[in-house]
Amino acid sequence: MNLACIILNYNSYFETKKLVDRVKLFTTFQYIIVVDNKSTDDSYINLLKQKSQKVHIIQTDKNGGFGYGNNFGVNYANELGMQYALIANPDVEFKEEIIPPMLEVFKQKLDATVVVPASYKNKKIRAFQVQSNLQIVMSSSLILNKLFSSRLGRVELKQLSSNRPVEIGIFSGALFMIDILKFTEVGMFDEQIFLYFEESVLAEKIHKLNYNIYMLPGIDFKHVGSKTVKKNVSSFARIKKYEVTSKQYFLKKYRNVGRIKLFIYSLFFYESILEMYLYGLLKK
Repeated sequence: MNLACIILNYNSYFETKKLVDRVKLFTTFQYIIVVDNKSTDDSYINLLKQKSQKVHIIQTDKNGGFGYGNNFGVNYANELGMQYALIANPDVEFKEEIIPPMLEVFKQKLDATVVVPASYKNKKIRAFQVQSNLQIVMSSSLILNKLFSSRLGRVELKQLSSNRPVEIGIFSGALFMIDILKFTEVGMFDEQIFLYFEESVLAEKIHKLNYNIYMLPGIDFKHVGSKTVKKNVSSFARIKKYEVTSKQYFLKKYRNVGRIKLFIYSLFFYESILEMYLYGLLKK
């Protein structure tokens, strides 16, 4: 089965090289495609040393964000004749044994566009059902997340069976597999979004065409954390601002939220930025 692994790099040479050194030994991958998202350090020059018949190193013309870089890699994989792609952040660790079950889901579920292994944070699974507009707004707040965690659409562990793929609404983008043809058909990642909420927008586009996203609770991986983001976006409040901007764009373009409602939602968004600013002060 034609499968490529796409790794997006931005100023993270050592993390990316470490992952490439592991996955280039996987026999399930026909190609490893490393996309340098126009790094400002020497990442691209150093990564070129990893180039081989199996490992391809390419570079975007600009740093257009997570979606732009991964779209660039998917288009390249498509040109190589790949049918599927595993998209991985540089800061993940996974075993080759998780790949065949993910590929099998595409055979079982003809509507599958994205398949993900289970991902956990603070013992909670990182997967949601499709969220309402209000849930999207509330989930921006640290306080409301704590108070109403169970009401924000998170998939509960008791809902899962480790023996079968589970249909979910929204997935974590640290590690996921795509059917390239369907991914392209739904419009790929929205490149107007630079950072954060890209997966939710993609999920909206997938469901609009009656395709689906599946998670395999019985397999998982390790996500070390968003070191690239933390390294390059110094302020906690600035990180939250990226998220809020993406959500405002999503609500306006994909949910057709009017001006008055968007203004009210924006008040909550700005409150969440203030929360994150204060949180950043406490962390210092």
